[in-house]
This record gives sequence, C-alpha cells and structure tokens, in this order.
Amino acid sequence: MEGISDAPKFLQDRPRFRIYAAQQHLDNLKRIEEHQSILSESAVISSEIEIDGFLSQLVGAVDCLLVQISDVFELNIPASQADFSRIQSELSARTKKFDLLSELDSARQYGGWYWAILEYRNLAASRPLVSTLKEANGKHFVRKMDDPYGAPGMEIIAYFDQSLSKTEQMVENIRSKDHRLR
Repeated sequence: MEGISDAPKFLQDRPRFRIYAAQQHLDNLKRIEEHQSILSESAVISSEIEIDGFLSQLVGAVDCLLVQISDVFELNIPASQADFSRIQSELSARTKKFDLLSELDSARQYGGWYWAILEYRNLAASRPLVSTLKEANGKHFVRKMDDPYGAPGMEIIAYFDQSLSKTEQMVENIRSKDHRLR
C-alpha cells in the first residue's frame, strides 16, 4: 500500500481505506505471532480481534466498492442494500457494464478465494476463529472451508497476505474498467 500523502482524499476512497485497515490488522497479527503463539492464553483475545478486524475490513473493501459502483452508475441502490446480486442485476439492466464484476463473481463462487473469506467472516459471527485454527510445528493453519472435515489449509499469515493481495488486485482491476471508479 502506498503512503498516505493526502489524508482527506484517502479517507474518501473507502475501498482503499478498508484495504489499508485490513493491512494494519494483519501487521498487528504478525507482531503478535513474532512474540508468542497466537493461541496462547495471553494472546488469544488480541489475535481474535486482529483476525476479526482483518476479515471485516477485507469484506468491507468489496462492499465499499459496490456502493461506489452504485453511486457512479447512478443505480440508486441504498448503501444498506448494495450487495453483489443487486448491483450486478442493476448493472446488467441499466448499463453496458454487465461484465464489470465478472472477476468478483468468479471469486465468490463456491470454493473461490473470496467465497472462503466470506465463509471465515461468517464463521467469526458464531465462534472465535482462533478456535478453528490447526497448529503444527509452531505454525497456525486455517481450515479449508470447502472441506467438510476442516482439513488444514494454508498457514494463516500467508493465507491472509495472499487474500489481502488478491482483494487489492481485484478491486483495482474492477476500478480500472471505468475511469469514474478511480
């Protein structure tokens, strides 16, 4: 993430701000892991705060992009109702930008990388995510969301780094399709 040189403009760019906030939560989680296990009794609450905040900000970045799309294309969808299906439906019906969200559509399908982020965020609404982590050799692994037995997937920090990068890239790819979204 580039430096913040113009704070008022940066704060107005809600998708970019949310990605920046997700990066801050990830950096905090990395600092925790440098000093102790994120599952240790002394770190588990801080770890959960950072994991929950990271996922919320990542999903929030995409939500903010959807609101921005609604505003730019004058879809007249209230921010509280600006979800993927509604935005995609209105884009298809009222504009020639029916493929604007194709990358997001693909990523949010069952087993896709963004689908997994949504699943983790939803799981965090019912129980601590740290309780779902698998530990091996001092590392902590997220469980595979599309595995009914919860088999371990990637190491959590690497997974979150990858998810942040994919989200940032997807947001920029979508924004690059129309100059009004920049």
